[in-house]
Amino acid sequence: GRSYGRGVLGPKKTGFIVLRRNTISHYGTTGTITGNRLLTEWNHIHDAFYGGDSAGHQMSTMTARTAMTRFGWVRNTPVNGVRTDGDPAGEYHIIHHMLAYNNNRGFRLKGNHHHIYHLMGFGNFGVDLSVPSYKHPEGNADSIIKNNATAKREISNLNKFNSNNYSSKKKEVLRSHLRDPNRLDFRPARDSVLIDNGTVISEISIPH
Repeated sequence: GRSYGRGVLGPKKTGFIVLRRNTISHYGTTGTITGNRLLTEWNHIHDAFYGGDSAGHQMSTMTARTAMTRFGWVRNTPVNGVRTDGDPAGEYHIIHHMLAYNNNRGFRLKGNHHHIYHLMGFGNFGVDLSVPSYKHPEGNADSIIKNNATAKREISNLNKFNSNNYSSKKKEVLRSHLRDPNRLDFRPARDSVLIDNGTVISEISIPH
């Protein structure tokens, strides 16, 4: 069934838990929902059947600040790829090294005080990276947004915390900077503008 708001994996009432190396495919509307103190990493979520007010990976108002999302793919869904939800939305979520490709929207990160690093979004029907000012009284003014590559983005508060974010305006341009996205190889192509144009983030960035 559709199971709005539940998720295929949704450990809402647990203590610290790790969701690692799972493939969730051909499901209803929501792939994973964060629980308190949840680490989500190395997961591949793709091909949801139904649209709706949902996401491939979703964080609620209460769980956003104690969860971390990293090193994963969300693709081919008719909903948001990754979303921090609520009204007012959550705060202090850490998300890095994620791909959102060919979804209704890519990353929909409502709230404030988030740490948003090393995300790639393109080929989504709507915006690839949305960090909106509404759904939180402080308007997402304090979120830190660095080293992200998108075709279309909506960042309401471009402030001193935001830097080294690449936006190509067109998905075809961003695709040209990747090795072979048709075969799911999203690494930077040789001589891509994405190479060596980020900023090092302590304990987040990976040396190459």
